[in-house]
Amino acid sequence: MNHRLASRMLLTALRPAGYAALLTLSVVSTTEATIIGFVDNPTGNSVDWTNAVIALGGTINADINFDAHPARASNTLPALFQPDFYSATDGVTMALSGASYGVRSSVGPSESNTSTGPTSPGEGMHGNSNHLSLGFNVCTLPQNCPTAFALTFDVPVAGLGLYLIDMWNPASSALRRGVTLNAYDGPNGAGNLLGSFDAAQFNFQRNRQYFMGVLDTSQSITSVVISRANGGGDIIGLDDVLFARAPNALPEPGSAALLSLGLALLLRKRRKAPEHC
Repeated sequence: MNHRLASRMLLTALRPAGYAALLTLSVVSTTEATIIGFVDNPTGNSVDWTNAVIALGGTINADINFDAHPARASNTLPALFQPDFYSATDGVTMALSGASYGVRSSVGPSESNTSTGPTSPGEGMHGNSNHLSLGFNVCTLPQNCPTAFALTFDVPVAGLGLYLIDMWNPASSALRRGVTLNAYDGPNGAGNLLGSFDAAQFNFQRNRQYFMGVLDTSQSITSVVISRANGGGDIIGLDDVLFARAPNALPEPGSAALLSLGLALLLRKRRKAPEHC
C-alpha cells in the first residue's frame, strides 16, 4: 500500500464520525503493528470501528448473533451455552466461565438503576432477541462472581467488535461494574497480550447498547476475552459479535508507522473536541 495513501485512507474513513469520538490508541513495541481500541465514544464506537475496517479494505462477519443458538426465557442454571456452535460455519470457538446464565431470549437484563450518572443513550435500545447473559442476580461464587467470555479464531483476524446491553458502569459510583476487552495472538487468551481496553464509565440501563471494538493493523488477533471482575448482583447482555479480516492489513513498516502517526494526530484532535454522550 502507498505510504501516503495508507494514512489518508484511515483518516478519511474516520472523519464521518465528526471527531466526536475519542479513540483509545495502543501501539505495541514494534513499528509493524498498531492496536486500536474503540471504547470511548458511547454513541458511535461501532461507526468508528466499521470505518477503520473499511479503511483497511476489510470485510465484516456478523454471523455470531446467537439468534439460532438455543436460548431460555428466564435466568436458569446450568447455563445454556454451546462453545462450538459457530466453529464449523465461521471458524470461531467460544468459551464461557464464571457467572453466567448462558444464552437468553429477551430485550435485555432490564436492571433498575437508571438514575446514577453519568448516563448515556449508547447506540440505541436492544430489541427482543437471543443474547449471551453475563453475571448473576445474586452472587453465588467467590471473588465477587467474575465472568469471562472468550472467542478464538481458526484464522487470525484484523478486528472484533460487540455490543454490551444494560451495562452499569457510571464513573460516579465506586460500585460500578466495569468490563475489559483483551486481544491476544494465541488461542483462548493465551500468547502475547496485543491490547487491553476498558469500557467507558457510563450507565446504560435500561437495555441500551454499548459497543466495544479492537483493530489490529497486522491482523494477528487470534482470540479476544471479555471479562468482568465483578458480576455479582448485576447482569449485562452481550450480542451481535462482529469480526473482520482485511487484505490491506500487514502493511509495510513505513505504512504502519504513518498509520500510527495519523491515528495519534487524530487522537489529539478528538481530545479537543466536545464529547456528546
